[in-house]
Amino acid sequence: DTFLDSTGRKCEGCTINNGGCQQICITNILRGSFFCVCHAYFTLGSDHRTCNNVNSTAFLLFGDRRYLRRINPDGTNYKVLLSLGLLSSYFHAIDFDYTTRNVFYAVGLYSATLTSYIGSASFVNGMGHVTLRTMPAGAQIVSLHIDWVHRKVIYLDSGKNAIYRCEMDGTANTLVLSITTTVRSGGVPNGLALDPYDNKLYFGISGGTLPRILSAKLDGSGLAVYYTPAMTRAPVSLDIDFEANSLMWTDNTSINARNLATGVVTELQTKLSSPIGITTFEESLWYLTSNRIRRYRFKTRKDGTTISSGSFQRLRSLKVVH
Repeated sequence: DTFLDSTGRKCEGCTINNGGCQQICITNILRGSFFCVCHAYFTLGSDHRTCNNVNSTAFLLFGDRRYLRRINPDGTNYKVLLSLGLLSSYFHAIDFDYTTRNVFYAVGLYSATLTSYIGSASFVNGMGHVTLRTMPAGAQIVSLHIDWVHRKVIYLDSGKNAIYRCEMDGTANTLVLSITTTVRSGGVPNGLALDPYDNKLYFGISGGTLPRILSAKLDGSGLAVYYTPAMTRAPVSLDIDFEANSLMWTDNTSINARNLATGVVTELQTKLSSPIGITTFEESLWYLTSNRIRRYRFKTRKDGTTISSGSFQRLRSLKVVH
């Protein structure tokens, strides 16, 4: 992990004082250099070494059948950021980029005459909305994430049974992984989580004869079965809790976690009604039901705050930002 500098005499790299990086140092073997990156929820400072927390107050981004909205965890400061104006559409997936401070989202359109797309907009007021990539017919993006280390958008298309990546502006779309018939076993790919630190992605297979969670490197290589749940516990939504070093997922009735280091599986919540859209921050986990946002506290192992409104229409996606 060390490299000679331009003089060819002095060794520098991530093994020496973490490269001077406050949080994460990453080596670039092809260029013989290294660079600093920050944990999720931080941005790299102008010195390209220190990391700054983006927001002093956490808030939730969530999408449903027509609207992309934000709200504080206590239910205050509610705002509608974007309106689709189409009853046949959903904000299927959302993520937040701490560098541009924009929301990235995927819109699914349930109509033969319309196409789905990936877009971005300001998290403050929804201004600056742009369509980054219009998807081909038959595409259905069910999960989307920002790879903040390599500055890519990675998304799961269940309509095409594949995972793709593109640049932050939507260009250079590249196939990462084709999810074959054998891998699907009659099921549907559903749910995607990224661990850029460890160069890994995780996705679920729901339904079919063999529901499971699989893992691969970010370039699609090294595909392997990560976890196989019971037949009735097919994974739906996935997320990574970096503080707890755990992969979390929902199935039809519960929320589960598996420690990425030890492999120990913990059932966090049971007897739920189709929980989806999980996201974590500090000692809390938020998840969605059809028209409610619920908060689960790790310390007490109980539900806490519930946010609901008659205007919520089949909630589909959720992300905590802080």
